[in-house]
Amino acid sequence: MGEPPEEASAVDVARPMPPPLRLAALRRVAAESGRSFLHLLAEWAALRLRQGLSLDEYVGLRLFDNRIYEGADKRAFVGTKASRKILLRANYRIDLYGLIDHKIACDFLLAAHGIPIMPTVALYRESTGLAAPFLLRSGEELRRFLSSVDRYPLFAKPLSGTQSLGAISVDRYDAAREVLVAFDGSEVSVDVFIGQVRAHYATGYLLQRRVSPHAAVRALCGDRLATVRLLTAMTGQGPQILRACWKIPSGRNAADNFWRSGNLLAQLELETGRVLRAVRSTPRGFEETPRHPDTGAVLAGAMIPNWRELLELAREGARCWRICRCWAGTSPRSIRARWWSRSTICRISSSTRSPIAAAFSTRHSWASCATGMPTRCGGGAGADRHTFSQNEQHIGRSLQPEAAIDKLLPLIGSEARSAA
Repeated sequence: MGEPPEEASAVDVARPMPPPLRLAALRRVAAESGRSFLHLLAEWAALRLRQGLSLDEYVGLRLFDNRIYEGADKRAFVGTKASRKILLRANYRIDLYGLIDHKIACDFLLAAHGIPIMPTVALYRESTGLAAPFLLRSGEELRRFLSSVDRYPLFAKPLSGTQSLGAISVDRYDAAREVLVAFDGSEVSVDVFIGQVRAHYATGYLLQRRVSPHAAVRALCGDRLATVRLLTAMTGQGPQILRACWKIPSGRNAADNFWRSGNLLAQLELETGRVLRAVRSTPRGFEETPRHPDTGAVLAGAMIPNWRELLELAREGARCWRICRCWAGTSPRSIRARWWSRSTICRISSSTRSPIAAAFSTRHSWASCATGMPTRCGGGAGADRHTFSQNEQHIGRSLQPEAAIDKLLPLIGSEARSAA
């Protein structure tokens, strides 16, 4: 007899990556756009050599479609590696990287400054620390915690890590069958769940009270958090908010990360929090989605509740770090810091040039670009490449980039100041 089938994993520990696109995809989009294959191949090859754009980026952003980018300078797009160089220039305090990625340490710093955080009720960490009500140091202690039916609903996630990997949203515990019932209705036995947590996250796993969204958000996308992502830059005049987008979960997803199949990403108007458009990822690239797939609610024109309070909360959080930050906020009740490199989703949702990327992008930072989610920076309408080049030496060597940002913001225009 064969081995019994292995029970499905309760937590995903790795992000599934689609295979890289082949040139056949370029032939397909050539037919779709009415342009010749050789013309598209030459255009992509030039962008690949100069900006490092992969074929996935070129097709995913539909850079082949001149109807979308009529009059735009496509050389204004760069790949992930170039955006990481911008990240390192802006977030010059590399000693803070570890603090940001450690969720308890980050929450403690924010809470010490009066910034509201998500309520954590327990930490599992195998064979570490002294006995404490908050700390679960073994699989058996984790089991006793999970077996208490009054602790639910819960949201659990790794102590470190990103992209919602390892996270699970649990509605309840079925004591009769010893199973956890997840948000999407799936079930996993307590034994299997504990085994997976011990195997992958023995160095730290957080258990938090699951919170519900604002009633207006719940009407749009169901009873799960849909977080706003805000990109801030610390200047000599204080924190400024540069971009905003809204991550919208759909289908069976409890987490709103855009890479999860079916989830949406919305561009927001900085002044008001109004949804301008929503997109989803498809094999043919990003396409606009006017309604939420589950509720049927119209997304364009919807308003993010408590918008002014959320902006002010992000500004106050930025003052705690005094560097470029990206903030994930659910409401004025809680906020989380994120590394700026993860804010590339802000530019997927928008069709406009990224101001802070333009400010920090120079002819030296365009070198050695690679594949990944693209950042649109530099060039474009109104960009003065000569002026940017004049500032590159100052940006590259300064350890206090507030002054550099202050000098460059007038060159960028009003976009970066519109929500200040």
